[in-house]
Amino acid sequence: MKVTQLILLLVACIGAAAWAYSRPGWDSYVALLGALGALSTATIFWRARRPATGAPKQSQTVACGGIGIQAGRGVTIGGKRDAENE
Repeated sequence: MKVTQLILLLVACIGAAAWAYSRPGWDSYVALLGALGALSTATIFWRARRPATGAPKQSQTVACGGIGIQAGRGVTIGGKRDAENE
């Protein structure tokens, strides 16, 4: 998906550059600047969000008859507090 996005933005930059070359004007120059800005921003964010090699993976072992809940963020189970467990 990210590579497809970068390819489409590159095609948009080439198209805007061709338009600015064939019909110079403020509108074609603004389109070229916008396409270049989108391409550079997408490239910067794509490089910044690359997963690190050897990134830790979540794993879990649950005993027989147990229930395992695994989440990446805070999880609340049930809406009421149990008086017996306090």
